[in-house]
Amino acid sequence: MPAISSTSAANGYALFDSGLPCGPDNGYMATVAPIDLSAEAHVQLQFEQFYRKFQGHTYVDVSSDGSTWTPFEVNVQLNVGQYTANAEVFHLDISSMAALQDSVWFRFRYVGNCDYAWMVDDVALVQQPAHELQLVTAATTSWNYDTNASFDSVYYSAMPNIEVRPRALNMTCFNAGYLPATNVIAHITTSDGYDQSQLLDTIAPGDTAVWNAPLWTPQASSWFDFQEDDRYIYYDVLAEDTDMFTFDNADTLLVSIGGHRYSRDGGSMDGSIEEGGNAYKVGNWFHVANDFGICELQVAIASGSATGVEINAQILDDSLQPLIETGYHTVEPWDLSPMGGLVVVDLYFGSPAFIEGGRDYFVLVQHFEWGDVRFGTSGYSAPQSSLLYRSTEDAWSSISTTPIVRVIYDDPKVCSWAIGEEDGLEGISLEQCLPNPANDHTQIQFTLKNPMPASLTLHDMNGKLLRTLVDGPTGTGQHQVEINTRNLDAGVYFYTLRTPTGMATMRMVVMH
Repeated sequence: MPAISSTSAANGYALFDSGLPCGPDNGYMATVAPIDLSAEAHVQLQFEQFYRKFQGHTYVDVSSDGSTWTPFEVNVQLNVGQYTANAEVFHLDISSMAALQDSVWFRFRYVGNCDYAWMVDDVALVQQPAHELQLVTAATTSWNYDTNASFDSVYYSAMPNIEVRPRALNMTCFNAGYLPATNVIAHITTSDGYDQSQLLDTIAPGDTAVWNAPLWTPQASSWFDFQEDDRYIYYDVLAEDTDMFTFDNADTLLVSIGGHRYSRDGGSMDGSIEEGGNAYKVGNWFHVANDFGICELQVAIASGSATGVEINAQILDDSLQPLIETGYHTVEPWDLSPMGGLVVVDLYFGSPAFIEGGRDYFVLVQHFEWGDVRFGTSGYSAPQSSLLYRSTEDAWSSISTTPIVRVIYDDPKVCSWAIGEEDGLEGISLEQCLPNPANDHTQIQFTLKNPMPASLTLHDMNGKLLRTLVDGPTGTGQHQVEINTRNLDAGVYFYTLRTPTGMATMRMVVMH
């Protein structure tokens, strides 16, 4: 877990760290002197926290004599692997034990075993307001590893037009006041015209209410040439009675639509993954809705990493078996991202890769030892949706931070590394095979403006070379090659023409 991003984290915070070696934890941090609250009829304990749950429990204990403690368990809404926001402002009504008492002690207590951690900072006792409704969570997904069949609806921060699909907008409200919140209205709008609201039931003091709004399908980007178009999502909640504070009644999220980028990270780097020079792999699950071609993957490498070390990236199938990998890249000083910034490193496939739609894929970047390479992270991932493979343990584990590992969609015919001049390949052209889809045969036609060495190869969608159709000096003019497809499995293939003046690739589908 990264450090807490509390208001005053720079001057220190409390950390309950349940790490290895495993053993029972029951640690606490308590006030030393009693606090006089005899004049206060309603008392709220307020603090900022960052917590991820495995099998631990977090408590605030309150005492009026310094020896007998009443526990208030917090974070009870979290399931295994879930975490709070970083940082979350938590409000706890302790009036039942602290109000009108002349001597009050309280303490933060953590019980766990082989767990993650709980961080606490900026603690205050405040007067419990009568009316204080808060928007504590705004989200674009309600994805759950145990109930969802695929990673189709996991959180995505950027989606190309071809991957746009419905999003499950939702929000969670909390009543931090000591009186019920009545006639609560939850409201969500977007910059592309979505507008939904819901009258919620009365929310009792200390209770939460969750609203799962109707699905929102983002409007596709109208820009040409894969330019991104931002979609803003506005959340707000209001009750019948005026809140003590209104700054915590609204939130805004952003999803980028269109462009080449298919990503789950939050943008600028806020942390990193490292394994002390040991080999490891780290990445994210993606659901691919439609067939498409990709030319590259993008990753971020954190400052402090060793340079002169090789890395590469892979796409794995839903059984975590390798499908295709990029070429190797040597880490250079200019590749490194500073904290709070972002430098993306492009990792290219040797040939354009075609990805079959309707499936989940795991996209990773890997380090091969001999030098400490740290891959950047940004934001947080739902349990089991981002994974780390440690070579020292030969095992995968779920991680809460989101690696900056992205899929870059493109038309394989115009991969930036595959073309010559801006208006086309110099002196060559490659046509779509006919028929396409093919059953038992198809024909490929290509043209050379001048005589030159040429190769025409056929690959499967994983980049494996299947056949070399042309290889050697080739004359001027139009050429036609026939392919027998009877012995090819049904599926997607691609054929590539390479000459000294450039390279072109086209897609072929076989159906029997």
